[in-house]
Amino acid sequence: MTPPPAGDAVSLPCTARVVELRELTGAVERTVHATSTSAAVTLLDGICLPRQEGPAATTAALPAADRDRLLMAAHRRAFGDRIEATVHCRACRSPFDLDFTLSSLETALDASGPPDALPDADGWYSVAGYGRFRLPTGADEIAVAGLDGMAGVAELVRRCVPEPHPGFDPDGFQDLLGRLAPLADLDLDCACPECGTGQPVHFDIQSYFLSALLTDRRRLVLDVHRLASAYRWSHREILELPRAERRALVALVEAQPAAPSRSWRLS
Repeated sequence: MTPPPAGDAVSLPCTARVVELRELTGAVERTVHATSTSAAVTLLDGICLPRQEGPAATTAALPAADRDRLLMAAHRRAFGDRIEATVHCRACRSPFDLDFTLSSLETALDASGPPDALPDADGWYSVAGYGRFRLPTGADEIAVAGLDGMAGVAELVRRCVPEPHPGFDPDGFQDLLGRLAPLADLDLDCACPECGTGQPVHFDIQSYFLSALLTDRRRLVLDVHRLASAYRWSHREILELPRAERRALVALVEAQPAAPSRSWRLS
C-alpha cells in the first residue's frame, strides 16, 4: 500500500515552523501505550513531516506549546474539533457535561496577551531577574519524568537556564513560561447546572487525546478483523491505511447483509 497522503500544514507559535501533519494510521495508533510526553512524542514522530532538516526539527526538540498545537490538530483530524466530556460537581457530585471546541481554545491561547520577551534567532530569551534561557522541550520533560516535583523543577531549570540570576524564583519562572508559551493544559471555569457551584475543571490535550486513542484500541482490533475477513488483506496492509479510510471501509463491510447460514440435516 502507498504511504498515507500528506495532510494539513500546522504553524507552530513558539518556533515559527510549519509542520506537515499526516493522518493517523492504525500502525501509529498502536504505538500509544500511555499518556506521557514520551508517548506523545512517539505518536507525533509517526505523523509529522517537519519542513526543516536537522535535530531542531524533531518532535522531541519542540517546546510543549508547539507540541500541544500538533496534538490539537491531530485530534481534530481523528475525532473532530469538539471536546465533550462528563465531569462530576465537587459540591453535589452531580454529573454535568463539558463541551467546547479546540478552535476556541486555540483562539484563547493566541489572545492571551503579548509575551514578556521575544527569543533570539536561536530560540533563547533574556529576561531581567532570570537570565538567559530557552523553553523546555519534550526531550527535557522526558529527562525529568522520573524525578519528584522539586527535583524535577530543579533539573528542568538546570537544563534550560545555564546561568540563572541570583535570587532566581522557580515559581516565577514557571509563570513566565506560561505567558511566553501558553499550553493547552489549563483549568476551565465551569459552574454546576444543578447546584450552581463554580469550579475549575482541568483539561490537558495530551492526556485527553492519548486517552481517547487508548480507549479506541479495541475498535482498532475489530477493524483489522473485519477488513481481514472481508478483503483478505494482511495485518500490515490494514494498519497502514489512513484512519478515515479504514473506518469508511469498515462501515461498508458492516452495511453488507450477512451471508445466509447453511444448515445440514441427516436424513
